[in-house]
Amino acid sequence: MHWTERLYDRIDVEVINRNTPLKKFIYRKNVIPTDLCDFLVSKISKENWYTHTWYDSTSDSFASESSNEPDVLSCTKQIQDYVTPIVNRCIVEYDQKFTYSKCDRAKNVVKKLSMIRFNRYEQDQMMRQHIDHIQSLFDGDQKGIPILSVVANLNDDYDGGQLYFWDNFTLKLKKGDVVIFPSTFMFPHGVKKISKGTRYSFVCWGW
Repeated sequence: MHWTERLYDRIDVEVINRNTPLKKFIYRKNVIPTDLCDFLVSKISKENWYTHTWYDSTSDSFASESSNEPDVLSCTKQIQDYVTPIVNRCIVEYDQKFTYSKCDRAKNVVKKLSMIRFNRYEQDQMMRQHIDHIQSLFDGDQKGIPILSVVANLNDDYDGGQLYFWDNFTLKLKKGDVVIFPSTFMFPHGVKKISKGTRYSFVCWGW
């Protein structure tokens, strides 16, 4: 047997022995206080929302692909200050839980947090499955590559609207839940169609 064949055999065995299901890297914690969730919904529900758009790299443009896209809203600094400490604590916990402890350069890799964006899903609205390329988010003054994606739920009095990964892993989020996962091509995700009510959530990215 050639030495390269022996090397590949050893690598395959090592990967299998250390294999961890990807869903294990999806962190979920109910951490946003109920009164803060209610306050945020009361504030943002009165604002003027706009339709979510996708970046198309082939045409270098933004467009909405479907009338079923959610509505989105940018965050003010005041509201950002309410939730940033909570999100930062969750990111620290995620880092401590999943970082490879023997590599110092892998520790505390998330240094900054993007501005929060609110999503509003009304009846029949959804978000198609995607990965977080974030083509334009870190342009201009903010330069970086997203490392972690954050999704937080502000209410749960609706039907449908589950957060899902791949084609077989679904999360029905509760009011106050924060979900964190790696911003890579290995974690395609989306939101299923709302069948009743309105779902309020926010997203942001750490880099």
